Amino acid sequence: MLLTAHFDGVGDDPLLRHPAAGDNASGVAVVLEAARLLSPRLSGGVGLAVALLDGEEVGARGSAHHAPQVASGTYVINVDGAAQLGAAAAVEAGGPAEPLLAAVDQAGRLTGVPLQAGAMASDNRRYAAVGLPAIGIGMGMPGYQTTAETPDRVEGRTLLAATDLVTATVNQLVKNSAQLGETP
Repeated sequence: MLLTAHFDGVGDDPLLRHPAAGDNASGVAVVLEAARLLSPRLSGGVGLAVALLDGEEVGARGSAHHAPQVASGTYVINVDGAAQLGAAAAVEAGGPAEPLLAAVDQAGRLTGVPLQAGAMASDNRRYAAVGLPAIGIGMGMPGYQTTAETPDRVEGRTLLAATDLVTATVNQLVKNSAQLGETP
């Protein structure tokens, strides 16, 4: 399992700093908390890694460099924004992601997080492009890529919902794979 999020934002002009709280400090927070919660609970046969990526805002350069180095068959969950849930979390699947998509669907039902298929033009696409099962998850970014994208606009309940969704997805994937006699 590989959990990813990008830590870069838009707006590096020192006179016009864009805080990037939604895109993507929120995704980084979710990935780190999910990894903290999952690491002591996963069985010995399931590896968990985290990649915090740079360069997403300029062509997903970090994931483009990293993706070819990831072991074949690694499941990738990328969180690109978890600031404001709204009606539903957007989910985009790529690569051979059927088991991962089934797991996130089950996780959404278990956690009560509504899901909808939606474009998630982020680092998940670089992993899918090299043949890895990958999903991107996004949950709203108020003030998107402006100076108004501030921490006070990130909802704590959305951070918790995103963390619950990611951890439940990993748990469902492990459970489903065990039922099939596979290792995720």
